[in-house]
Amino acid sequence: MSFAFVPYYLYYLGLEAYGLIGFFSTLLAVFSFLDLGLSTALNRELALRSSSSADHATMRTVVRTFELVYGSIGIIIGGLVFALATPIARYWLNTTTLSFSEAETAIQLMGIVIALQWPNGLYSGGLLGLQKQVIANAIQAGIVTLRGVGAVLVLAFIAPTISAFFLYQAFVSLAAVLVTRSTLTSHLPPGKTMFEKGVLKAVWRFAAGMLGVSVTTIILMQTDKIILSGLLPMEEYSQYVLAYTMGAVAGFIGVSVHAAIFPRFSQLVAANEEVALQQTFLTQAQLLGAFVAAITLVIMMYAQELTYFWTKDAALASQIAPMTRVLAFGAALNAMMMVPYAVILAHGRSYYAFITNSIAIIFIVPLVYFLADANGASGASFAWPILNLGYVLVQAPIVLGILLPGTWWRWFKSGVLLPFIVAAAAVAPIRILCPNTLSPFSGFAVAILALIAALLSTALSSSECRRLIALFIPDILSDIKLSKK
Repeated sequence: MSFAFVPYYLYYLGLEAYGLIGFFSTLLAVFSFLDLGLSTALNRELALRSSSSADHATMRTVVRTFELVYGSIGIIIGGLVFALATPIARYWLNTTTLSFSEAETAIQLMGIVIALQWPNGLYSGGLLGLQKQVIANAIQAGIVTLRGVGAVLVLAFIAPTISAFFLYQAFVSLAAVLVTRSTLTSHLPPGKTMFEKGVLKAVWRFAAGMLGVSVTTIILMQTDKIILSGLLPMEEYSQYVLAYTMGAVAGFIGVSVHAAIFPRFSQLVAANEEVALQQTFLTQAQLLGAFVAAITLVIMMYAQELTYFWTKDAALASQIAPMTRVLAFGAALNAMMMVPYAVILAHGRSYYAFITNSIAIIFIVPLVYFLADANGASGASFAWPILNLGYVLVQAPIVLGILLPGTWWRWFKSGVLLPFIVAAAAVAPIRILCPNTLSPFSGFAVAILALIAALLSTALSSSECRRLIALFIPDILSDIKLSKK
């Protein structure tokens, strides 16, 4: 959905107003450190308590305690953004086609949306902790669809303005929180529902570590966007946002896999089942690597064609394609690190990630500024893959050597290196044989063909993928025979 509706936003709002949507996403990311690690802590607490019948009765108290703290934080953040709308619009954003009043109103509405949307992350974390991934994903998919489809209808038939866009997002955010909270509470076992300080005391160390990780992660991931939003004209900043969105596909996959496996890893760590944890870790790493490498190589080799199909603007596609390639590679490495990251958090060693991020900040933040100042958006894009190469080649071997000895090289070989090599071998011949396309539709068709070839190649090259295929095919054939009967 992040991709499907962008062309409509550009059509109805224009490139500069779309930049405000990108700025809103950056604000959400920047303020996410005020999550205080509570959504991840709730995820972990419910996963641990669900495995012990003695702790079932305390789960409602845990949720109530967390939601009161979390909701208050959301109100404070939203109020802060609302109050600072005027100086942000006047002194930070470099708008030309949008008036000051339009930008100011849009930022005020951003504050309202943030306040209403904020608790949804906590309730989603709770559902994932209960391992209700299918339900949680169905709700989030419905919410995202409603956000996109409804926004396009509002822009097309009511008012093609950025204010109308954010006003509608506020309505959806309220509905989303009510639905997600109701679903979470309906899946909790009976028990007292009350605020309990002892719950916060029990998780404060883990939550504090997650707070440190969140702060440093935000600095690392959002420095480029923050610097560019103030350094560049809004139109050029919007081009970077578009390139980042296209390149971030692998990141979406990594985050989704992390959300699914983290509760399971937590249970295996709590049960001290190290052999099962190692096997699960390597299995998930191979599966994730196969998908991420295939999708990333197609984006990198067909960046211009895909962007042309997406935006229907050949000139814009030509401008952002180089940045898209660089950002896609960085996103792929980041996605592949999600499985080791889940191991770190499952062991409660969030300070490992905090230490690594803190060291990375010393090098990356000045690098981003230098690259952005020297070469604008295209220069800043190189900081992302540099950062994630450091995680793969420095953080991963150290941390896995401590928590899962003997797994780093197996993870790197089968979950990172081999998938990239196989995907490149599958996509490169198609790129060579079909170097140019005549229309956005033909370019998209060739890219899809390359994606199918890459996915088949990476899946067959993975021992875990082959094992799963061998397990599922007999069941599928059996179902087909039964349906014929």
